Amino acid sequence: MTTESSVCIFSLTDKDIPKAKDMDNAVEWLKNKGENPHYLRFSKPEGVIKESKVLFLFNSRIFGEATVKESPVALESTEQKQLKQSEDILYRYKMKFYGHTIKIYKYHPTKDEVTDKLKIKFTRLYTYLTSKQYKDLLKMAKM
Repeated sequence: MTTESSVCIFSLTDKDIPKAKDMDNAVEWLKNKGENPHYLRFSKPEGVIKESKVLFLFNSRIFGEATVKESPVALESTEQKQLKQSEDILYRYKMKFYGHTIKIYKYHPTKDEVTDKLKIKFTRLYTYLTSKQYKDLLKMAKM
């Protein structure tokens, strides 16, 4: 298991961002995230530990980032059941971000732009970046 923090892009859908119909909703969701738990529906992102950077992708655009405060942990069955009843979604893991590290990008690079420029291939859920790819992506996002 790695002890080095990573940079990871989380591919999100409208099930991950409540009431998100467009990019404006997704941006508002991230701005208001603070240190509230972030719930994951599928697998645990390997290598995403405290101090890792997580970038957020929605509707094929990377729109922001945050730094991990608490690494992903499996939900206890009682919390899982409560969330399932209230949101009708089966979550498996939860994690937290430092609220003060949330950044919204000035420009939201598309997956195609990032793929062409950084020569990466996106995976379904979690795409990992090298330090150089992350720095180049920040330039694309005008940060």
